[in-house]
Amino acid sequence: MQIFNGGTLGQVKLSTNGLYLIQENNHKRLYVAQNADAPFFCAQTNGTISFQGTTYEAFEPKQLFLHDCLHTAEEIMYQKILPFGEDVSSKIAGKPTNFGRSRTNNQQVAKPNRKGVNAAPNRGQAFVIVSMDMKSEYPYHAAAVVAEDKDDRVTIEVFATDQDAQNTNRTTTGDFQMYEIGSATHSFHGVWNGNVVFGDTEPCTIVIEPNKL
Repeated sequence: MQIFNGGTLGQVKLSTNGLYLIQENNHKRLYVAQNADAPFFCAQTNGTISFQGTTYEAFEPKQLFLHDCLHTAEEIMYQKILPFGEDVSSKIAGKPTNFGRSRTNNQQVAKPNRKGVNAAPNRGQAFVIVSMDMKSEYPYHAAAVVAEDKDDRVTIEVFATDQDAQNTNRTTTGDFQMYEIGSATHSFHGVWNGNVVFGDTEPCTIVIEPNKL
């Protein structure tokens, strides 16, 4: 991942091979090079930009989401609207171990499956960082991967507290983010481990995938 001052575009994040671009002042759109794969669960919208001689087309999430990060990640992974409720729809990637049953269970299954900065979900999977503090207002944060470029991952995500996640109104627009696997500062774990909401709790970053496909 490369970070540039894009002039009139402001600061931009550009994936390794220049396939995907995010403006730091507008995370509601992902700009996709014309030779790149379309992002997962997204639709092309009006607008193009040019950067370093490449034309990028604008994409947005296909739908609005509930104000719930895990539910949002699961809808992206399943590529459909899922009913709001207590269904457990995720598991640890590559294992039969479910994720999302309870805060205690989430912590128990996260610890032996922690990936840290090396967490590397593919399209159709998701990052999750799990707080080890039982009193944390934010028990975890999840983000589904919608595009890949070498070690870079583009996600759509919603950030919400436990209280927010009780809201059943589908009014939330997902944000695009970009992370670099293995980076101490730009990986998903590096970014969220340093965030004040998870600071000093020794959170675990894991990879999840659908458990019912």
